[in-house]
Parts: sequence; C-alpha cells; structure tokens
Amino acid sequence: MDPSLESLVARIRLILVDDSADFARVAAKFLQGQDTLELVGVGTRAQDAFDLTAALAPDLVLLDLAMPGQTGLEAIPGIKAARPGVKVVALTLFDSSGYRHAAMAAGADGFVSKRSMAADLIPAICASMGMAIPEAAGNTHVVPMAADTLEGDAP
Repeated sequence: MDPSLESLVARIRLILVDDSADFARVAAKFLQGQDTLELVGVGTRAQDAFDLTAALAPDLVLLDLAMPGQTGLEAIPGIKAARPGVKVVALTLFDSSGYRHAAMAAGADGFVSKRSMAADLIPAICASMGMAIPEAAGNTHVVPMAADTLEGDAP
C-alpha cells in the first residue's frame, strides 16, 4: 500500500490466540502481510485473550477453540462481555457442524477451519466486521455463520 494512503485506510486491529506455536507463527506472518489488518498481539491460552483484549482494545480476536485449560469456546462469552463490540472469529482444526454451532451459540462472529485459512480467513474477518469481502479473497467456507447452515450437536 502506498504509505501516503495508509493513514486514510482504517486498519482492523486484531489479536491472535492459539496454543500451537507453529500455527501462530504461520498465521501471524499471513496476517502481517495484509494491508488492512494490524496484528497487535499474540497469545497462547484463553487467559491471554482476556489480558490482550483488555490491554490492547482490538477490533477482532482470532481465537483457537481447542486449547488446554479454558478452551476458546469457553472464553468467547467472557471476551465479548468484557469488551462489548469486539468481534471474535473462531479458528479450529475440527471443522464440523457441531463446532460451528457451539461457536455461534457462544457468541462467535465467524468460524474458520485452519485447513482452509488461506482462502477463508480474510472473508471471515470482513464479514464479521460488516465489510465487503474482497473479490480476490476465497469464500469457500461458512462466513459469516448463519443459523440455517448449522446442523448437528455441539462437540
């Protein structure tokens, strides 16, 4: 992006919370390459999501659902209560209707399978933030989550 235009474009401030160091490293590199995103913090457990959200006031939290201790699924309602207006996009390896349903019921604004992150993350972030989805971005997953696309029981 042209540096003279960068200040005119509102960047989405986000944090990433995932217990896998390898995934977090790859995801952070991907996110840092996006002109409209500003990765302001990275954590490895649910408590980090609370701490980083309070300290950094992000617009959006990318949150792994399956972490040791308190899961991301369990943390979503508390994150949303602590910072009304923050959007949460759930990340998981477990791409099932049960997980989608559970994430939506917990208050997630979007759901992305880690296996399809490269194609689906930007559309999920845009949809969660109420922005137009760039035409160049993939859109092969449930984004945003709609009740009529969810089936099955929670995990």
